[in-house]
Amino acid sequence: MSLFRMFQPKKAPKRAGWVVIDEDACTGCALCLPVCPMGGLTLADESNVMGVRPVRFTLDRCRGDAFCSRACPEPGVITVRHSRHDAA
Repeated sequence: MSLFRMFQPKKAPKRAGWVVIDEDACTGCALCLPVCPMGGLTLADESNVMGVRPVRFTLDRCRGDAFCSRACPEPGVITVRHSRHDAA
């Protein structure tokens, strides 16, 4: 094993997950859209109970980074759930 390889920082494996969005509580601010590394968030075509277009997760899986959840100013609107197995 080379010295270069021994001292390289190890990357933590990304966990597979999925995103749960409370569309009725979403204010449609779209702060989460640009932070999703997979581009899996879009604004819905129809309005929610507050009369705004909520965010929707359009993919079947995510990397589990939770950047969207951290960017959302409304607590609990976006939740990232993780699977028990690491992503491939």
